[in-house]
Amino acid sequence: MELRRGDKVVYARLDTPHAVLSTARANGGYRADLLYLLNHQVCEPSGHGGGKAMLGYTDPGRYLEDICQRYGLGPASRCAALSTAANMRLCAVEAETYRELTVAAAVTAGVEGNAGRAGDPASGYEGRNGYEAVRRLGVAEEAHPAPGREGQAHPPDPRGAGSAASPSAAVSAGLPAGAEGGGGPPDVARPAPPPAALAGEAGGAGARGDPPDPSDPPPHGTINTLLFISLPVTPGCLTRAVMTATEAKTAALQELNINSRYSDGLATGTGTDQIAVAARFLEGFPPLSSAGKHAKLGELVGVTVKAAVKGALQRQNGLSPSRQCSAKILLERLFEREGVYRITRDEIAELFSRDMDPETAALFQANSKAALCDPAVAAAVAALMHLRDQFSWGTFPPLLWPEIMGAQAALLAAAAGGDLGKSEGYRGRLAGLSADASREGFTRLVGAALAMGYSDKWEKGI
Repeated sequence: MELRRGDKVVYARLDTPHAVLSTARANGGYRADLLYLLNHQVCEPSGHGGGKAMLGYTDPGRYLEDICQRYGLGPASRCAALSTAANMRLCAVEAETYRELTVAAAVTAGVEGNAGRAGDPASGYEGRNGYEAVRRLGVAEEAHPAPGREGQAHPPDPRGAGSAASPSAAVSAGLPAGAEGGGGPPDVARPAPPPAALAGEAGGAGARGDPPDPSDPPPHGTINTLLFISLPVTPGCLTRAVMTATEAKTAALQELNINSRYSDGLATGTGTDQIAVAARFLEGFPPLSSAGKHAKLGELVGVTVKAAVKGALQRQNGLSPSRQCSAKILLERLFEREGVYRITRDEIAELFSRDMDPETAALFQANSKAALCDPAVAAAVAALMHLRDQFSWGTFPPLLWPEIMGAQAALLAAAAGGDLGKSEGYRGRLAGLSADASREGFTRLVGAALAMGYSDKWEKGI
């Protein structure tokens, strides 16, 4: 196998027969006769429209013929292609070897458009007449204004204000209502674009934070994986390799704290992720039977894919563990609504400084980047967000919410104030806010803790 890159393509030339399992729209599924596997940049990450991007969905055979002809590959009947808007020059390649076994992964990735969590609300249904929009029930009558942006609003909330709030539980002090499920443009009488209609990173007005246009397709992001195994495997093992690679991709997103754009959970992938796995046929070598976590093959798949996903995201989106050390990034999923609205640092600083006196508020807003990226502050916010997840998953009994979240919020206040030893004093002051488990109540608790701590930072008191 030889891996090459062209101007808008990364492709593998399979010089010996390989068993291939892929999600490609043309020549996808299980194949044993392919000569080439391609990953093709079909459009730009932002602001792209139809053209080649739509052709990949409406006529995948013609799309494959076009790109094979362009790069002198083929015949197209023996090629399979993945499509994306990620830059092929930002592709990350990782390889691991153990004895005679080598596993290599080539990944392009973008998550700023449509990162989602498995089980998030869908936007379309594919039936006998193609795709149609999914009507979301329980849409609120009015959208709630986003903080700091007059004249702009969140899209309607399909399922109320979050885990413990109702649609009528509008937030005081201008906090936006949450979206436990996906938001997005109101229902319109038009066909919904299919999830794979526009491959790639982010696109459409929503990716820029502008009000949604019902005629625009939803923004997209894609993680594409080409995975190669140097030894023969059974068909079941090949399928298991797809599972292990998918788990590795999700592990990378968890370690980077990538937020879903369609719910307030952490993302497990994007809506248009694609994969192709190829394992070489090798006469006289018994096929491997397992790519699970107990097998060395599974370990190498997990290591290479996770490292390649992280590398590609760092190159394409500038994502890295150190960059994610930010209270603002950790809190974003409390405000994001279907990729349409993404709260800025200035907005979150204005929101969380409302309980400060004007002088302190101005100081906090002027220094918000440093204040929100303080490792102790980010760590306390990360703990609060994780505890909130644990409560929503049923790990802890709801009756313990006030004392657990109150104690952790006190640590956040102490971290913001620069003295972790003062957390007990803040705990009593925050007790009145720690009982509300709704999204809005939680947001108020976090804001109050930040405000208390930062206000006392230069006053030397609690």
